[in-house]
Amino acid sequence: MVKMYRTSNWGNEIIEKELIEVSDKSVFWINERTGKKDRELISTNYHIWHKSKEEAIEWLKNKWERQIKTAESSISNSRQMLSELGSL
Repeated sequence: MVKMYRTSNWGNEIIEKELIEVSDKSVFWINERTGKKDRELISTNYHIWHKSKEEAIEWLKNKWERQIKTAESSISNSRQMLSELGSL
């Protein structure tokens, strides 16, 4: 068994899970409710699996920093557009 950590694109939640198998593209575990083997892609538009909690935290920090830079760029662009309107 190997432990991995799942993050999503919507918050800071980090889910720790014991996995029975990890491939290049998927993770596998035993579903506690059904007793069957479940599979999930390692990376999608909605979540990503990480090998350590530290890696998951770093990924979340980088995600928020990218969003801040994008927002700051958008604000700067909007201010420039308003400024240009003043000179018309």
